[in-house]
Amino acid sequence: SMTIISSTIFLGIIVGTLFAFQPSITTQAIIGFGAIYYSIIKITKKGLIENGEKISKYSRYSIQSLQESLGSIRDILLDGSQKIYVDIYKNMVIPWRKSQGLNQFISGSPKFAIEALGIILFAFMAYELSKSANGIVGAVPILGALAISAQRMLPVLQQMYSAWSDLVTQRPSLLNALELLDQPLICNKDDSGDSEQLSFSSEIRLNN
Repeated sequence: SMTIISSTIFLGIIVGTLFAFQPSITTQAIIGFGAIYYSIIKITKKGLIENGEKISKYSRYSIQSLQESLGSIRDILLDGSQKIYVDIYKNMVIPWRKSQGLNQFISGSPKFAIEALGIILFAFMAYELSKSANGIVGAVPILGALAISAQRMLPVLQQMYSAWSDLVTQRPSLLNALELLDQPLICNKDDSGDSEQLSFSSEIRLNN
């Protein structure tokens, strides 16, 4: 969340400066890059959510299988049943790591597509500027400013997208944690906390 907020502020400063310098071209750049990232978000959102649910599910089961196997390590060694627990852990950890790796790939890969599409968009803007009264010579300073700005804007946009994809990925785990925290506490009937202390002298006796 902090990455998204800081990137938004930084992006706003760059866009505001460019807009004061060249409003029409800046508007085209905002619309172009915004449409590209919006399309990427629409395409990848479903996959990120599904993989996030798998990560939450299989990571929990993997930890559970480790705890159970290590807690019963003596019985497992005596029974020679190591392979059973290894297979259980493998069936849990492989889908977990695959989903995790796929989401990391999805969150990091758009920058390569953006760089290619950005060059096309930049060429289109250069063509639009070349048709102005000053021609391509007058457009060089503007293109230089846009190139430097784009060099700073693209990493910021990628940071925002990566942070958003991380939020989507971790959301199922967060919901599971909140669900556990909302469970009612088992308390004594006497809410005052002044429960009667059981005395102990010499023995503990269980009757009936």
